[in-house]
Amino acid sequence: KYAYENNDIDVYENCLDDDFVFIYIDQNRYGQIEIIEVPRDGISGDLYRTRRLFETFNEIRLDTWIPIRSTPEPEDNPEHPGEVWEKWDVNFHLSLRDITGDYNYIQYEASGWALFKLRRSTDGEMRIRIWEDQSVTD
Repeated sequence: KYAYENNDIDVYENCLDDDFVFIYIDQNRYGQIEIIEVPRDGISGDLYRTRRLFETFNEIRLDTWIPIRSTPEPEDNPEHPGEVWEKWDVNFHLSLRDITGDYNYIQYEASGWALFKLRRSTDGEMRIRIWEDQSVTD
């Protein structure tokens, strides 16, 4: 929340695990549904995209941000043996505005749910390993 509302890419990057992935469902104009996984780094990665988001929109607000802790995934999970992952469901309302007019005063609103899975990094801090957007769009 802080990183988004203060356009702080350094704080945002520090919240992400080295193996972070953002997952969302894309429905194209022909009605085909595809699950998209965006890695943390690289030209099409989440950090690059978020940096561009921060450059484009001068006002970013997360008006609603209600985290609900779910039962953690145990360390015997075959997807991540030996690690306990925290799970958080988050309800959000995101508002993006270009208030300076650099990009024709564009603005977007988005509301929905996201699932965050966090794991302990080598430095002992919990970081987001998976961010899965579970929002439903028309």
